[in-house]
Amino acid sequence: MLARTVGIERKELEEQRKKLLKEVNENKRKALELEESLLARLSSTQGNLLDDDELVIVLQKTKQTTDYVNQQLAIAQETEANIN
Repeated sequence: MLARTVGIERKELEEQRKKLLKEVNENKRKALELEESLLARLSSTQGNLLDDDELVIVLQKTKQTTDYVNQQLAIAQETEANIN
């Protein structure tokens, strides 16, 4: 009921909330894929982990994506609080 009321009275906020939720879900999916890739690399790497350049790159991408997802979650929570 709240979503309907907000959708009518403050359509731009409801659209912003929907867009943020979609982006967060996509970023969570990306982060999960990167984590799976990282775990696969970790389990298959032999020797010194730091010698595997691709592993280091996957680790960096995973961290960046996770940080970005966390930022987007905070923004989504703030937007939802504003809507409420």
